[in-house]
Amino acid sequence: SDEDPGTEERTLTGASAFTYLLVSEGTDQVEWIVASTRLLFGTKEGIFEISASNNREALTASNLNAHYATRVGSNTVKPSLAKDEVFYVMTCGTHVLATAFDDRRDTIHPVPMTAIADHVMESGIVQMAWSSEPYNVLWLVREDGVLFGCTYDRDQQLTAWHRHLLGGSHVVDGTTHEWGKVESIATIPKEDDDGDCYDQVWMIVQRRINGSDVRFIEYIGDRLRLDEDAKTGFYVDAAPAHYDGVLEDIFTVGDHLIGETVEVWGDAAVHPTRVVGGDGKVTLQSEVTYAIIGLGYKLIMNSLPLEAAANDVTTLIGAKKRLIEVFLHMHRSLGGSIGGTPDTLVELQYRTEEHLMDEGVPLFTGLFRQDTIRSEWAREGLVTIEVEGPTPWHLNSIAGRLDWSSR
Repeated sequence: SDEDPGTEERTLTGASAFTYLLVSEGTDQVEWIVASTRLLFGTKEGIFEISASNNREALTASNLNAHYATRVGSNTVKPSLAKDEVFYVMTCGTHVLATAFDDRRDTIHPVPMTAIADHVMESGIVQMAWSSEPYNVLWLVREDGVLFGCTYDRDQQLTAWHRHLLGGSHVVDGTTHEWGKVESIATIPKEDDDGDCYDQVWMIVQRRINGSDVRFIEYIGDRLRLDEDAKTGFYVDAAPAHYDGVLEDIFTVGDHLIGETVEVWGDAAVHPTRVVGGDGKVTLQSEVTYAIIGLGYKLIMNSLPLEAAANDVTTLIGAKKRLIEVFLHMHRSLGGSIGGTPDTLVELQYRTEEHLMDEGVPLFTGLFRQDTIRSEWAREGLVTIEVEGPTPWHLNSIAGRLDWSSR
């Protein structure tokens, strides 16, 4: 039974409300509550797990068990729930942890996801969101407005971090930073035209436009599918809806990009950049029937040090080496440059004698051989790839041939 001062004694039932005091070793407070396989309460001292005597029974005032699931605490950032895992930020903001139920321990077990990518936490995480379709991705917004993603699958032992610097710029204390500042993020289920469901990622992005700070509400577009026309590839930021109609060379981009330099993808070809006029319009160099116009961004890929075995040598770690040629397994891609360092990049050439000079080059799928590589002798042997412009670019794998010296 329970007693309420000033009232008569009442019988305690499964429907009775109750208050429970979590016992901590210090002064602590609950930062968040998540319903997973059990109720999880995040505090700075650790994560409490609250459940009934077994998972098949209801949690009531007379059937309650509370204990520390882990002494690795959390800060105030709202956690993200994905399938049977919970992602949260450590108390000091030094790591993002993934917690899954461990049958052997009969409790949750946190694993640091950022152990292989400490740079992700440089300025602290302010928000997270989980996307399960079409890929398992944990999205994180950093305090400086940089967007990070982590493609994650515990069963496949996959943890792959990627950074996304959005097009545009923002200003902080008089200093201009060359990316759109992401302030908030969320995911919602979305059904495409074919009836397939996926998680659409929405953001609030701050940019400096025409001397003023402007906030955009925008989403990450769907990927270019196998059966879609190349001209529909949407690879710019802050773009209005595409244009699809008769031949035209003057397009209304909108007041939200006045004074900005924009990239143009017209009829599946790259057109020269344009500056949006005071009337929100741009004039292209040539007429097109289908146009996508928006802010450009740069894709940068830096490989890990290349490693291989050669003859009777089991490893090339520490040996001087340079790239002779590189093989890129690509899917529906165009554009890009490659080299040993950012200072030695050469442009990838897709046009062959089969392509007419007055027609655009189709998207490339297959194994691309690049035998013109500006690569200096070095002990690391790195590959750098940069892609600028509104073109689709998908890299499946990379391999290379090295020249090396033991000295």
